[in-house]
Amino acid sequence: MIRAAFIGVDRYSDPLIGDLNGAVRDATALWAILSDSIDGLSAALITNSAASLAGIEAALDATLAWIPTAARWANAGYGLADRIEGAGAAHWAP
Repeated sequence: MIRAAFIGVDRYSDPLIGDLNGAVRDATALWAILSDSIDGLSAALITNSAASLAGIEAALDATLAWIPTAARWANAGYGLADRIEGAGAAHWAP
């Protein structure tokens, strides 16, 4: 059996963090495509308020507990484009 956890957060409880428009959509799309394509896939989909620290830890514990030696991790990061003063280069701030 293959296990996975797909986590997407568009709405944060911290008012200083702006809303996103694609994290939930992307996590849901990947979850749906892979769930339909991989026989025996056991995949959790966790979005927005369900993606609390406890929710994420539980999903990852359930996913990784079955892997004896190694895990593969995929991360799609979203953030706020910003410029570092004087550095002349852009960086992403989560």
